[in-house]
Amino acid sequence: MIFDGKLISPFSGGESGNFRNKYEDSSPGPFEGPDDNVDYSTLSEDVREYFRYFTNPTTADLSIINVALFGDAELKSSNSSLGIYGDLDANKNIYMDIKVPGQSQFMDCARQYAGGAGQTEGREGDGCRRGTLSSTIDGTGASNQLDFDAASVKGTASGGGPDPIIVRIRAHKNWTGYISQIQVTWSS
Repeated sequence: MIFDGKLISPFSGGESGNFRNKYEDSSPGPFEGPDDNVDYSTLSEDVREYFRYFTNPTTADLSIINVALFGDAELKSSNSSLGIYGDLDANKNIYMDIKVPGQSQFMDCARQYAGGAGQTEGREGDGCRRGTLSSTIDGTGASNQLDFDAASVKGTASGGGPDPIIVRIRAHKNWTGYISQIQVTWSS
């Protein structure tokens, strides 16, 4: 959830996720506010997902962009030997995936781009990172170059453009980190 300008676990906001009015009879919360405010203190799904879209503001069609994350977290690949969601728990680990709607599926931003015959369709879970992984997310940012392969993000000069990209961040409900900013640089 976004709380106090940061992407955090719902358990990290309010009183362990409880935002209910302190005057309500059933499960009173810690706040003075509207009745029936949310209570995230019990969540059934272990892995939480956050989606954000960005639109290419340039005139150019781009297949390579840079994405920087700021905050306090650790970027991991969802394609690990630990299996799906294996790296996510009560820690600072997150997964970040990115897609061009209609042109690719969600691609793993921490996984190395295979290129060429190893990756031509931007399939679910394919790697899209070029270069060395910048995994430690802190106040100075962790910036990674991402390659959409055959899928390009149309700019304002293209017919039907500009295109959006969708960023998906996944973390465990007990995640202890936060993201304060996502910065997209629209040049390769």
